[in-house]
Amino acid sequence: MTAIVRGFSPRDAWPQPEMDLRVGDVVVRTGSPRVKGEADDPALEYAFSIADEILEPLAQGAPIAFTFGGQTISAPTVSEPWRSRFVKACGDLVHPGMRRRGAVSARVY
Repeated sequence: MTAIVRGFSPRDAWPQPEMDLRVGDVVVRTGSPRVKGEADDPALEYAFSIADEILEPLAQGAPIAFTFGGQTISAPTVSEPWRSRFVKACGDLVHPGMRRRGAVSARVY
């Protein structure tokens, strides 16, 4: 799963400082994002494994937020029909036994 987040100012450092992905009240991924885009419109790309710890709260409409360098950006709420389709499609990509916390790595890919 990959998220591209706009609105943060990348640091003049490599690798970038860590960014947190929060779904609901739980930080579910932390890792160093990649900088994408143009100098006047940068974005941070953040890739992570598909896991039920992300899909289940997403299916319930939990808020999504990214924190980087002390700044937090919330993702817009996705409407129910799109959210259901997205969660189902992502879940179908990975066998249910591989989507459990003990089966997936917490590292960013």
